[in-house]
Amino acid sequence: MIYILALSIIIFIIASLKFLKFPIKAAFKNTIISPSVLTWIFIFIYCILSVQIFWIDDFWYLEKNYEHTLHKTYEVLSLFFLIFFLTELIAYPLIKIEKTKNILLTNHVNFFNFVNIYTLLVLTTFIIFLPNSNQIGILNFFFNTLIPIIGFYVINKNKKFYIYFFIYILLSVFIGFRFRLAVLFIPIIIFIFMRNKILSTKFFSLVIFSFLFLTLLVLVGNFRQYNDGLNFELFTFENFFSLYSYSNGIFNDTSTVLVTGAFIEEFDQIGKYAYFSQIKYVIEFFVPSFLLEKKSYSPILSYVYSVVGTDIGGSAVMGFGEYYHTAGFYGVAIFALFYSLYFTYSYKKFIQTNINFYLFSYLSFVTWFINSLTRGYLPQNIFDLVALCFGLYIVKYQYFKK
Repeated sequence: MIYILALSIIIFIIASLKFLKFPIKAAFKNTIISPSVLTWIFIFIYCILSVQIFWIDDFWYLEKNYEHTLHKTYEVLSLFFLIFFLTELIAYPLIKIEKTKNILLTNHVNFFNFVNIYTLLVLTTFIIFLPNSNQIGILNFFFNTLIPIIGFYVINKNKKFYIYFFIYILLSVFIGFRFRLAVLFIPIIIFIFMRNKILSTKFFSLVIFSFLFLTLLVLVGNFRQYNDGLNFELFTFENFFSLYSYSNGIFNDTSTVLVTGAFIEEFDQIGKYAYFSQIKYVIEFFVPSFLLEKKSYSPILSYVYSVVGTDIGGSAVMGFGEYYHTAGFYGVAIFALFYSLYFTYSYKKFIQTNINFYLFSYLSFVTWFINSLTRGYLPQNIFDLVALCFGLYIVKYQYFKK
């Protein structure tokens, strides 16, 4: 199945260069950031390369060997990617984008602009409630909306948001969630790659951003106390650089690749598909606990704990496992089709308009999607997606002046 994945991405790149009719100068970069290529890069690094580097053919996790079920993971992700890839290849030439006329683009943000006041108020409120922030869902929601707001104005070199950027990083590292760091940094890194020539002086900032991002992932990944922020007692310069050199801070969560195959095998025997119950789980996840004390939580977590034999340590399956939990192989195919159609539309909108906002919003959505594949819990992932959309809407309202 892995060979089929490799062959499919080669076909896609060739087809992109030949049929998508990119200008010659932009062909390479535009192809590299297409939904299928970015997804393949993630699959290759996270699901294949990192598994071999980190586990070194010794697939023991929490005293269980997952080698005999690993092929199940690759079967499901291969099906997902092939449908995702073919949908993009077919849909791209069929999607029509109307070019909006009479639009004024602005990057001017003063102290009295809504976007500036909103960012300042949310950051201040989050700092005040920092000790209890993880228990306040609505506060986390608004804090997550700042990711695209801060990221967009950083790439547009708004100096006010440089300050917000560093404050947001410090808070995210202290709390210990890598999702925010990934969705904040990756769109900025790729945006710099797209808008600057390779080996240019500005391209050096890409190297700096990438190094900072990887360093923060190492810090959070290895010195985080599960669900309780960072444990600075674990930190020493010696173990920090040792972990960084072996990339453990990046790859130590690839246990999800192992667990997914075992989950699918066991789920086929004892579980039942969630089907439309997923909608109920997502809706109730958004409702504050003081309004709905007894929520319906997705049983996927109990299935995972049954597979690994413990509910300690944050064990999880990949997003492909959650799609399988929804409706089996049909669920995997439906999610692949839906995501590919939307990302292809968002991708083509940037290609056709070449406007910074559409490039950044597309990169933000794709980064969210790739991150959601590392942790297959649909209610939480949709919660994060809605927060991202809300933040992008605020940016769009400020950036486009009709």
